[in-house]
Amino acid sequence: MGNSLMDLVGSPEFNGAYSVDADYESVKRFLDLAIQNVSEFLKPPIMTMPYGQAVESMKPQMLRAITTSPELLAMVQGSSWSEVEVSDMLHKILAHNLEITLGPDVVAFSQAMKDLTQASMAADEPIVYQKATGTVTSINSADYVPTGGPTVEAKLGTLSTAKDGSPRRNEGKDRLKVHPRELKMGSLGVKAGGGSAVKLGILPQGVIGQDGAAITNTFAGNSWKQLQGETGTKSPYVISIYDAIMTSLGSFEAASAALNRTWKKTTIEYDVLGELHAGAVEALAKGRAKLHAAADLNPDGLADARHAAYFIDVISKDKALNADAERAFWKILYDADSRLKDVESTYGKSEAFRLKMAADLITNRQLFTLFMINKPNADNALYLSKRVANNLKMKREALGRELGSNPSNQYYPDVLKSFDF
Repeated sequence: MGNSLMDLVGSPEFNGAYSVDADYESVKRFLDLAIQNVSEFLKPPIMTMPYGQAVESMKPQMLRAITTSPELLAMVQGSSWSEVEVSDMLHKILAHNLEITLGPDVVAFSQAMKDLTQASMAADEPIVYQKATGTVTSINSADYVPTGGPTVEAKLGTLSTAKDGSPRRNEGKDRLKVHPRELKMGSLGVKAGGGSAVKLGILPQGVIGQDGAAITNTFAGNSWKQLQGETGTKSPYVISIYDAIMTSLGSFEAASAALNRTWKKTTIEYDVLGELHAGAVEALAKGRAKLHAAADLNPDGLADARHAAYFIDVISKDKALNADAERAFWKILYDADSRLKDVESTYGKSEAFRLKMAADLITNRQLFTLFMINKPNADNALYLSKRVANNLKMKREALGRELGSNPSNQYYPDVLKSFDF
């Protein structure tokens, strides 16, 4: 970070970006103190980026790195810049150096994976794709959603223990009306701690699956037969631990070579981004057909409020909307809001009442219109991801030609806990 700082501070990213122009010496002092806050400034980006966090979303962490360091906080408060401005400086330094360290291709790959979720979330459909093992899986969220069926009346009671020790149910007089729900796979669910489940999950699931595939493909089929021949036994001693193995000295050399062969072949030949792109294209098409069918069959019926809320949020933030799309969007919102006010004036505001916001009043026809307004964004995300996938595929193929028959050493001995030399 220190070595690249001089050039970065003199770049257009820094010049004119703050209330007072940043100078090298001041930024260097901020950076030196931030680096000392290892747990908040250095460790989180390296730990969280491989598990789905985008570089852009690391900005709040930079502010935390300032506020949790008394020395840095005092220095910032005594400087010409605000805490937000210094956190922005640190974020630019971090982003610049992550790209230097990991390489632009890794950053592009990470972003392309997340971009694919724009298509699946617009469709609220899972991304179904083929793994390197040849099996099929999906990137999705799973949530309980209303079935639309009639409510069910449930009896509320208590449990007690009879004199003989057996459980006894005591039925009360209270009744609870329950809306039937079913588990549905889609892409709009959120994680328990907040944030999109598919956007946060696509990168770790796609990449970690590569490690699992290396193990699975090594110890199955022709690779397993080759390992049996090389070790001279029907059952070579190998214990897999997801992305690692334990072996005996007798099978260590052959098992390590086999695993490295499979990892090299899988990494170069399997196109995880291409497979996910194909799945996202299919998800978007399936979602379009689903919403179009609902709009034709029951145009004025109420649509999925969660899906409507997603489009309202995304489209309202879209700065590239053309005039026609913007008019159509606000017309839908005005109509839904007017009907919500009609409901409130007719029935009153009740906490038990289901229709509480404009998204609850969006119709099937309007939801399909919102989908089509947003579709250029989803199409563009697919286009950009495919371009990255094609570029990385060519580079992997070139790497394969360069490596030729040279062995890979991705897997190597980790720990020899005890050995009598």
